[in-house]
Amino acid sequence: MRSRSALFLGLILFATPIFAIDRWILISGTVSNFHTDARLFNPSFTKDIQVTATFYATDGSAAQTANVTVPKRMMKIMDDVTTQLFQTTKLGAILFTSADEFEASSRIYALTPGGTLGQFGIGNKRRFSQFKLEVFNRERSVQVNLINHGGKIFAQQLLC
Repeated sequence: MRSRSALFLGLILFATPIFAIDRWILISGTVSNFHTDARLFNPSFTKDIQVTATFYATDGSAAQTANVTVPKRMMKIMDDVTTQLFQTTKLGAILFTSADEFEASSRIYALTPGGTLGQFGIGNKRRFSQFKLEVFNRERSVQVNLINHGGKIFAQQLLC
């Protein structure tokens, strides 16, 4: 009985690091005056982490991947993330994955003659990214749908 209890306790304590941590940035790209910046934060006090970024373009082209190292207790700043990581100007969604805990955020904006116009967003966990999201600003609401097309996942933004 003790060995079963020890095995159960061991599985509970060590199961968490086995599973990958996922964060989605649902709308990203560099199109005309539209840009996306991303930030990755490593909360660990003890080690640097490796994060894999996968870009799913809205045109259905093959997914692109890049690896990012985030030093301990630091934030990796990726301005114009699709150009910096994937050398593309397409529109799509980015999935960040790591075996270690991390947080992701994005800033989506357009450069206009009156300054920048945009919004801030957190990196969504996979289970929350499968639902319709609604973002409201002063003038209109924005609906973001995560879409699966032929096994490729991307986001669609609708102005309401």
